[in-house]
Amino acid sequence: MLQFILKLITLIIPVLCACPPNSTVSPSGVCYALYNNSLDWFHAEAACIKEGGNLANIPDAFTNSFISSYAKSILGFQNYWVGGLADSSGNYSYWEWIDYKSFKYTNWAPGQPVYTTPDYCLIQNPADGQWSAVTCDHREPYMCEFSNSSSLCPPSWLHTTAFGGENASDL
Repeated sequence: MLQFILKLITLIIPVLCACPPNSTVSPSGVCYALYNNSLDWFHAEAACIKEGGNLANIPDAFTNSFISSYAKSILGFQNYWVGGLADSSGNYSYWEWIDYKSFKYTNWAPGQPVYTTPDYCLIQNPADGQWSAVTCDHREPYMCEFSNSSSLCPPSWLHTTAFGGENASDL
């Protein structure tokens, strides 16, 4: 019986501690996955949530450079969704990340953002990492971000969120 339990544990724990397939891990330990199927911003966010993440937030220049380089290696020069969206409160419009954090770092393309109404969302150009505002119903590939608490796992394992991802749903 003890052998059975040990075998079961060795099969389950590595599955629960894995970044999504075909993702990359940044030096800060965050997992990123780029999905090449084109969706509007809201469906892209829903797809990320289904996998246990969200559209990627870009809190600093290092993250901006890291994910744009990763995307360029897969998409070439095709734009893709990240987790920024325009919002408003009364007569005041502003940009925020999907987790409601305000932009502390920006990398807008020249002349951007043109619009700041709630029907605009953020795309990134992998060639230069610059951002542009486009209508959220536009269809683009998308970058998901997954929290990585790999410090909870042994050194040779990677961690995934409780919502699973491809491997954990197989349990």
